[in-house]
Amino acid sequence: MRSFFTIFLRFSRNEQLGLVVLFTLVLAVIFAPMLFSSAAATTFHYDVLVRRIDSLTVVAGQPSPPPRTTASSPPRTTATPPQTYTPFKRESRSMPIVDLNSADTNTLRLVRGIGAYFARSIVKYREQLGGYAHIQQLLDIRNVDPDRLAQWMPQLTLDTAKIVKIDLATADEQTLRQHPYIGYYAARGIVHFRTTQGAQACTLRALVENNILNSDVAGRLMPYCSP
Repeated sequence: MRSFFTIFLRFSRNEQLGLVVLFTLVLAVIFAPMLFSSAAATTFHYDVLVRRIDSLTVVAGQPSPPPRTTASSPPRTTATPPQTYTPFKRESRSMPIVDLNSADTNTLRLVRGIGAYFARSIVKYREQLGGYAHIQQLLDIRNVDPDRLAQWMPQLTLDTAKIVKIDLATADEQTLRQHPYIGYYAARGIVHFRTTQGAQACTLRALVENNILNSDVAGRLMPYCSP
């Protein structure tokens, strides 16, 4: 054995590798038939398993298994009773009606299509106006278009008695300026006209005649001005 290793070590590295590969191949040829024969001995036989299962007895009190059908005998079928189905019906829920001039943000969100953003915008614009005079004023709010407003309208109502009026004869410049239909320059003009002409002369008609307001703005302001 020592002489074998002595001779083996004298070979070069490539020669040693070749000898190892050759020795491995020889061992594989010798032991391969033994491995395949043991695998063949443990071959699974389906027919043997079926016969063993059929030979088992059924325990008393247990339901017997259904008979096994073969290719020669047609499968047994049992009649299935007809099934009836009840069509699904969505529950009809009445849509709440919301007053634009009194509803808070939570109540406005009950309207289909109004979320948190539009609810806040509607309340904010209502505070600036002093209340809504007509539902179409919602179109002045950003991102509200006619299609969206048409979706909301079946659930909206309007109580114009809740509108906060502006007294043109006594309101200060800051109050006039904050109204969306008046603005900074018109507010200064109204105060100046009132100072020079008197509070009793300060009417919408007089403001239009003196070019402080145009007729369109005066018409929109009419529901918000005290008589």
